[in-house]
Amino acid sequence: MDVKKWQVIDLKFSAEEQVEQPFEVEFTGRFECGDREIIVPGFYNGGQEWMLRFSAPAEGTWEYTTASSLDSLAGKTG
Repeated sequence: MDVKKWQVIDLKFSAEEQVEQPFEVEFTGRFECGDREIIVPGFYNGGQEWMLRFSAPAEGTWEYTTASSLDSLAGKTG
């Protein structure tokens, strides 16, 4: 995704699993652009939804990969 410097991007992800303790789920996104890499913690947003909120420190084409303790949230890319 092409972003401008400091532009805030919200990415929504839906879990397939029913989770009794959603605040115990590990969820992060690794954002990369050239030689830059930033790990962003995700957060629970209610229901089956988790979010990543990212603000790029530089313009460019940023790619992300998710990691999670839930299989349905892990390995998402964009």
